[in-house]
Amino acid sequence: MKNLIISLVFIFSLSACEPMFFPPKNQREKDAKAIFDELWQEFNVFYAPFEEREINWSNLYQQYQAQLNENSNEEALYSVLTAMLAKLDDGHVQLNAPRREVFYANRIYREKIDYNLFNRNLIQSKYLKNQFEESAGTEAIEKSFKGLIDNEIVYIHFAKVADEWQWIAELKAQHPQAKGLVLDLRHNVGGDFTYALAAIAHLNTQKRFVFKSRTKNGPNQNDFTDWYNWYVESKGNGFERPIIVLIDRFTISAGERAVMALKTLPNVKLIGVSTNGAISTMMPRQLSNGWNYSIPTQDVLDAEGNVWEGKGIPPQIVLQNTLTDIEQNKDLVLEKAIAEIQKN
Repeated sequence: MKNLIISLVFIFSLSACEPMFFPPKNQREKDAKAIFDELWQEFNVFYAPFEEREINWSNLYQQYQAQLNENSNEEALYSVLTAMLAKLDDGHVQLNAPRREVFYANRIYREKIDYNLFNRNLIQSKYLKNQFEESAGTEAIEKSFKGLIDNEIVYIHFAKVADEWQWIAELKAQHPQAKGLVLDLRHNVGGDFTYALAAIAHLNTQKRFVFKSRTKNGPNQNDFTDWYNWYVESKGNGFERPIIVLIDRFTISAGERAVMALKTLPNVKLIGVSTNGAISTMMPRQLSNGWNYSIPTQDVLDAEGNVWEGKGIPPQIVLQNTLTDIEQNKDLVLEKAIAEIQKN
């Protein structure tokens, strides 16, 4: 989890896709109340999904600013800021202060709720029979892996959205008789969703509109760029056999945009529980006291006009492992995916 913020930062590179407006920072006072006002104002101007998350930001100012004064110390400031940011419950809002663990505004990430219901070692040993290949990475949460289930189903776990998504085209070519494809996006920490769009094109038979986004670019409530439409193209002859996409509450950010794109394909079925619901691109910022934070600046609508920010993208088949399942060496979510493919 400590590298989650690094993985999510990959999507900062997407800022060139749509215009951004951030005014230059002036030198500010560094007392607690001034720092609080600085952060509150930055969110007031640039945070996009207040409406989606049903947040009255002005009310939160009144509630939390009153807890500080000019003599409040660093510990008090940190406590008040994190308490206020927690109200957003946003997986793209993080605060990083020296000598402290990264604070995640989203409760699921912060408390690792149901985090252990996905077990990569179980999948590798039982279902891939230790015949798998991993991507590069220094820690397990960064490593994607791939293999075959029962010598007839292609399985890929994408830990992030990066260049290993080219595995889709490679495995499609290597296993033309595969009965189906399982794309496991559980615990996908995000990245650059354009890698996913390029890879999904190899599964697609026609150009498809997948979602649109707009970016907050000014101080007023309705200051946004125009909507930008995103599409997945078609390369080759597509993939017409079943594609099962596995999702959970730790599928976040660019991982969720990848899910949006995949679910436009007619042969895709989502299994699991709803994704995290942190879909807006986030931008890195720094307070005058040197603390770093991230701020989501976009609205995103899927191909059908749905808003999943703060809710998460729901599956067609709702299913979640229990700790007992994992202890008994079973991944029932993956087994359901296998059964869905085998019945076709």
